[in-house]
Amino acid sequence: LIDGPGIGQAGRSLTDKLDLPLRLFLALVVGVALTFLWDYLDDTVRDRAEIEALDVPILGEIPRPSRSWLRRRQ
Repeated sequence: LIDGPGIGQAGRSLTDKLDLPLRLFLALVVGVALTFLWDYLDDTVRDRAEIEALDVPILGEIPRPSRSWLRRRQ
């Protein structure tokens, strides 16, 4: 039922050595791919040029706050 003492492997195999770096690389690739997919599927209008490209009238625009206003708020 219990194995007797034996001599274990002295070193790790090549696949064991590459396991963690390969998993980290694949996680990075999947993360970047998901980020690009999320951006591709996002239909948010980000600026005036995107609306002008659609050839529709612009009803209004909310300006970005100035830097001085942002500094005053803090």
